[in-house]
Amino acid sequence: MSGVNKVILIGRLGSDVEYKQTQSGSPIAKLSLATSDKWKDKQGQPQERTEWHRVILWNKLADIANQYLVKGSQVYLEGKLQTKEYQDQQGQTKKITQVVLNGFDGVMQMLDSKSQPAAAQSANVPPPIVTPPEPQPAVAVVGEEPEDDIPF
Repeated sequence: MSGVNKVILIGRLGSDVEYKQTQSGSPIAKLSLATSDKWKDKQGQPQERTEWHRVILWNKLADIANQYLVKGSQVYLEGKLQTKEYQDQQGQTKKITQVVLNGFDGVMQMLDSKSQPAAAQSANVPPPIVTPPEPQPAVAVVGEEPEDDIPF
């Protein structure tokens, strides 16, 4: 049996999107995402803890993030954890864990009401319109009678 590697985060960007392309031309975007927990301690005083997450988006998700997300944007992300090793300047091996959104495994949903790029907001350009697909007509199989006793 294989395991499950899935991360779901809702948070705000701590900085603008860092957008690049690999040598092969694949778009890649790096985000710094903050998630916060709030609670009251035993004395009733409000407490808060913020966790910072490194997020990597590939291909079309990277393009969309670069176009629409800015510092402070609220976003929902589904990805998987990935740990990488690297050598620091002193030659010591370091590990870094990041959330990766790539291909069909990755989901990004912008949660802000402003779903348009910052440049378009200042120019009063309307947000992009996404039209739902048209419903497909029902297909009847010749020779089969529809059932009337369906309980739902």
